[in-house]
Formats: sequence, structure tokens, C-alpha cells
Amino acid sequence: MNSSYEWFAKFAQQGGTVYALVAFAACVAWVMWPSRKAIYEKAARLPLEEGEE
Repeated sequence: MNSSYEWFAKFAQQGGTVYALVAFAACVAWVMWPSRKAIYEKAARLPLEEGEE
């Protein structure tokens, strides 16, 4: 294969890795944001609460 294809393939693979890492970091930051703490604490207690099923 020619070198331009190999360069583009390598760039696309590395770019995909960087994109996935940035997306993961954004999701973690969104979940861990201090204003969302009450939402996730409530969700964590849901399985322990008794109620209608």
C-alpha cells in the first residue's frame, strides 16, 4: 500500500483513541460534577428502598 494510505490509517486509529479518551473523560466529569451528587446518591439508594414494584 502506498505511504499516504498508511499515514491516514495510522492517523485515524490514533485519532479514534484520542476521541474515545476525551469522550470518556467528559462523561466522567459530567457524572462527578458536584451539582449532580444528590441525583446519584438517590439513584444509589434505590435498590435498598422498599416500595411498589
